[in-house]
Amino acid sequence: MNPIAIPDDFVELVREGRSLQQSMDLRREHSLGAVQPYILATGTAKKIESLSVVLGDSHIIKLPRGCLPLRAVDVLIKAHWALSSHFCLGWKNTFRFLSTHIYKLPLENERLSTFTAEYKKLMSIEVDKS
Repeated sequence: MNPIAIPDDFVELVREGRSLQQSMDLRREHSLGAVQPYILATGTAKKIESLSVVLGDSHIIKLPRGCLPLRAVDVLIKAHWALSSHFCLGWKNTFRFLSTHIYKLPLENERLSTFTAEYKKLMSIEVDKS
């Protein structure tokens, strides 16, 4: 896993007509460790035809046509929690922030994160209006 957040770890775009299974197999072959859940988009960069969430074991959760990309992110985050899988290293801080502040889920290890403490500090700052 790459410690730098790159879009390919989070979402993969497969051109219409290419085999989804072949794309998933290729990702598994090139992976140095376990394949983390990710979003698989079919179409082009200008027009996405369909969205799916691929679980680490190559099972696909197909989302309804016309589904917004935000829904795919929602399903991806919930899949990570439901499967107790680790977030992709490069995107870990982003997913942890969304999990704690949007979904109000507890952190997997409070001691290793300062998000909540820093967020509370920022929210408690009082502005002197004089």
